[in-house]
Amino acid sequence: MNKENKLAQSRQKLVAAQQTLKQQGLTNASTMRTLQRQEAKLQQQRRQLDQQAQRVKQALQPSLLYQTRQDLPGFTGYGESSQRIAAIANVFPLFFFLLAGLITFTTVTRMVEEQRGQMGTLKVLGYGKGAIVFQYVAYAGLAGISGAAVGAVLGNQLIPRIVLAMYQEYVVEIVKIPVDWRAIALAALLTLLVTIGAATLVSLREVRTTPAALLRPRAPRAAHKIFLERVPGLWRRLRFFQKISYRNLSRAKLRGLMTILGIAGGMALILTGFGIACSIKEAGNQQFQHVLRYDAVVRARQPKDLTSVQNSLKRSAATRATLPVYTAVVQVNQRQKTVRDVTLTVPKNPGQFDQFVRLRDYQSNHSIGLPTRGVVVSPKVARILHVQVGDQIKIRVPNQKTVQVRIAKVVTNYAGNVIYASPSAYQRAFGHAPNFASVLVKTDHQPSARLTKRWMSDNDKILGISLMADQAEMIQKMTKQLGPIVMIFIGLSAILSFVVLYNLNNINIAERLYELSTIKVLGFYNREVTLYVARESIILAIIGILAGFGLGNLLTGYVIRQAETNNVIFPLTIKPFAYLVAILLMVIFNLIVVYITHRKLQKIDMVAALKSND
Repeated sequence: MNKENKLAQSRQKLVAAQQTLKQQGLTNASTMRTLQRQEAKLQQQRRQLDQQAQRVKQALQPSLLYQTRQDLPGFTGYGESSQRIAAIANVFPLFFFLLAGLITFTTVTRMVEEQRGQMGTLKVLGYGKGAIVFQYVAYAGLAGISGAAVGAVLGNQLIPRIVLAMYQEYVVEIVKIPVDWRAIALAALLTLLVTIGAATLVSLREVRTTPAALLRPRAPRAAHKIFLERVPGLWRRLRFFQKISYRNLSRAKLRGLMTILGIAGGMALILTGFGIACSIKEAGNQQFQHVLRYDAVVRARQPKDLTSVQNSLKRSAATRATLPVYTAVVQVNQRQKTVRDVTLTVPKNPGQFDQFVRLRDYQSNHSIGLPTRGVVVSPKVARILHVQVGDQIKIRVPNQKTVQVRIAKVVTNYAGNVIYASPSAYQRAFGHAPNFASVLVKTDHQPSARLTKRWMSDNDKILGISLMADQAEMIQKMTKQLGPIVMIFIGLSAILSFVVLYNLNNINIAERLYELSTIKVLGFYNREVTLYVARESIILAIIGILAGFGLGNLLTGYVIRQAETNNVIFPLTIKPFAYLVAILLMVIFNLIVVYITHRKLQKIDMVAALKSND
């Protein structure tokens, strides 16, 4: 029994010991699990601290932003204005010189022809042909040198200072203007070529004539039928003075051609001056009233914030419509030619894109939609790269691979270089869907700074807002700056046109002095004699004005093409007001010339004019 009791007690102790060990094991396991959880928690806190430390380190690390001179609006604005002025300066002086050369050539020619009697006298006295020609060449040369000297001072020093004074926003003080000896030498050479050339040609032709022929008035040209006389029934319906006018115009073809060219050239210069201002202004009107139909671009901080930003904009009372888009500034290449800073835009819903951007074919001006394959580009991109519809171009998006896409259409766009693509076309080209992070916004009225601030305060996920009104203001500012310069050229063109008309009219009277004196002797009144001459001038003026319309459009198109920059193109636009002003100026100039002619014809010495040299 004692043994059994002892065995039972031993078993009880063993069981108690096993239970104690078991409880201790469970406690140790629980302690281990607790320690593991605490260690995992500590590791998580350590990782969080490391991440916070990394963010703090990145925040404390300075970020550098650098800009070149081309990134400064004032610098680029001044440079683009300089390019436009240079384009004008490369064309206007040429036409000015052509008109001035016309005046000079006809004046020198008439001056030498009027000296026929003196040439004949000198030949009779024994002077050689070279000596006679030299005095007229020397006179013309001295006049050319004097005019070139005065023009060099005015053109090289005065006019540039006037132009620079209009750009006080960019130029703090009038800089030192260097003397452009090359331009002065070229102008002087051309001036002497016209003056001396005319004197030489005419004087050499005259001195070859015998002294007896030189001492007599030049025989009038033989009469012949003109074109109007050959039209059945027309010639008989014309009045007597009309017949005389048409005959005189046909007889003096060279003088009539000079008058037409002078009036047409003046008209062209005046229309070009107005056309430059109209075209620049129209570029802004077309771009921001017809092409771009939205008022602002709102960019979210992240693509995931786009829905919040769009909903916030929709809640604004000023918002009419919104459209999410993907935008990126890309680089386009083709045939070793590159266009930088091209804006790639992909709308989320292509069906609504026409409400925000009106796409019109550049050639036909017909409205088009976004193609499912290929992209549409602005005309300037196509022009710089020398590509057209169907050609391939390479698009390089920052931090992405360069892809090659086909041009589906070239669309009208005046300010900036753009590429538009549908989401499907973008995904085919880049292999992934675009990340929409911007919103095009149409508003009830032009957004103000107050409205944009309210948008920003309503949603802190808005990264930035770009207003179309700011870009339109840049175009208006460009037009305003160029306006005074254009007016200078218009004024100079008007003065030159008047000088051409006045000079040619004086030559006309001088050549027909004998004829006009005869008419007065026959009993015609002064008013009738004036109308006798003025009727021809009016006919030539009408022809010159009509020719000036076409020449003005051609010249304006060429100038605005030269004045374009890599980001801006100008539509050829000449308002009806410009035509009206140009016509009115020419009419006023002709009336002034007719009045001067009338005064001169009243003072004609008929006896002296009708004296015979025999």
